[in-house]
Amino acid sequence: MLAYGADKVIWAAGGIPVRPASIEGIMGKNVCVATDALRELCLVGDTIVVIGGGLVGCETAINYARKGKKVTIVEMSDKLLPEPLFIQNMMMLQVMLQHPNITSMPSTKLVKIGTGFATVENENGQQEIPCDNVVLAMGFRPNNEVYSALEGKVDIVNVGDSVRARKVYDAVHEAYTSILSI
Repeated sequence: MLAYGADKVIWAAGGIPVRPASIEGIMGKNVCVATDALRELCLVGDTIVVIGGGLVGCETAINYARKGKKVTIVEMSDKLLPEPLFIQNMMMLQVMLQHPNITSMPSTKLVKIGTGFATVENENGQQEIPCDNVVLAMGFRPNNEVYSALEGKVDIVNVGDSVRARKVYDAVHEAYTSILSI
């Protein structure tokens, strides 16, 4: 970007899926992030544990359940889809989550991932869930390393999820406002 000689740079690189290194087995061959799973960049077997019951996790679970996969959603919150959504979207997703191939485990956290299982924990203690794959939908962190490296060297503005993970609406309006300031 420095070589290009731009008058202004708008950095809108989005977010990077969260993959906590503190969880044993998180980098295993049977683990992928939901964004890769939805784009079919990783192969999944017939039984899947989706970690995260937010919008991305629920949409991932619905996608695979409709393909005949058995899916368990593990969510730390006491309910799936804990973040606010438009009421019509919420109602539609709640109906779709009633798919017979989907099991949900709210108030449950991931403890460990191994070959052929995910260990989770809730008020009833620890439990191993047999699975072919674990799909992570644990949120996003800002993709702002390049922004940080260029800040102060060029006129650059950081927008969207590369600032902090948010809704598309917020990112689009932030980018729009930034473009109007040029």
